[in-house]
Amino acid sequence: MTPMSCQVCCRSRSTPRRSPAPQLPDTEIAQRVQLRMARQTILTRDDAPPEVRCVLDEAVLRRMVGGREVMRRQLEHLVEMAQLLDVDLYLLPDSIGAHAGVEGTFTVLDYPEDFAPDPGTAYVEDRLQGHYDERPTEVADYRDAHKRLRTQALDPQPTVEAISRVAKDM
Repeated sequence: MTPMSCQVCCRSRSTPRRSPAPQLPDTEIAQRVQLRMARQTILTRDDAPPEVRCVLDEAVLRRMVGGREVMRRQLEHLVEMAQLLDVDLYLLPDSIGAHAGVEGTFTVLDYPEDFAPDPGTAYVEDRLQGHYDERPTEVADYRDAHKRLRTQALDPQPTVEAISRVAKDM
């Protein structure tokens, strides 16, 4: 995520219209952006960057977040990240309709072999909060859902091409 996209998202989650959540002060938004940017550096570290397999719903490519320039830069950033060896993006076409991720965003975290027999962790986020689930059956269910989504999605290279086309049209 680019800093500007992150800032726009932080502001949109805290608008006065979403009562009772008050608007966040600029200092807190700046801190959240700084933290998000710092977390992303793990993707480009030299020592064992994580493997990332991300499924994106096609609708996010056209949802205008922060205006055309902010959105174009965000899409270009996705293309840049997809060039990293350990990052694969999969685009889930609108034509799929209902799918295994329709209920919301989730992340499956798998750990190195030294953590065996740890089943991993599922992180599920909703509008107000996120929670971690380490129950083996729940983690397995999310892992299966992620696998089904990747099966229905475009492979990484056509995904990058599609994102690049949308960015160019911005």
